[in-house]
Amino acid sequence: FDDELVESIKANGVLSPIVVCKHPGESYVCLSGHRRRQAAKLAGLTEVPCLMYREDLPEWQQVLIIVESNRQRAKTVEMLARETEALAKAKEQQAAARKKAGKKVADDLPQNFGEGDKHAKESIRQAAKETGIGSGPTAKKAIDVVAKIDELEAAGQTEAAEELRETLNE
Repeated sequence: FDDELVESIKANGVLSPIVVCKHPGESYVCLSGHRRRQAAKLAGLTEVPCLMYREDLPEWQQVLIIVESNRQRAKTVEMLARETEALAKAKEQQAAARKKAGKKVADDLPQNFGEGDKHAKESIRQAAKETGIGSGPTAKKAIDVVAKIDELEAAGQTEAAEELRETLNE
């Protein structure tokens, strides 16, 4: 967030619509455009252009939209690892939804969950390729380090967590 964006919005309005998803009831979730939305508020706007997805948009589709919308952003290794893990899970759910609807496609992940590690490795490999974090094994290692960071923070070991985060992101 920056003052330059607020000034631009004051002068020109919000030029690129934010993307929202309506939840049951009257609430909305912003999937893309958080900075624009906040800057518009600070600029005094009460309305902004938006694209609204339907109310029953599954969470996995919301994740796909968020990842795609933020593809151009510069990210740390930690951010890429978190994004890769979320994307892998969303892609698994997407494949399962297509299979259930009878619309399986060639690059869907196998649905034989008895394969265990093989299935998990393939989902991470596909997600790693899309996020640009590297190979599947590299992504898996980064995801494991991020899990350790979260574990250390939950245990109150913030100094150790921060050291590990710095090492990961270097």
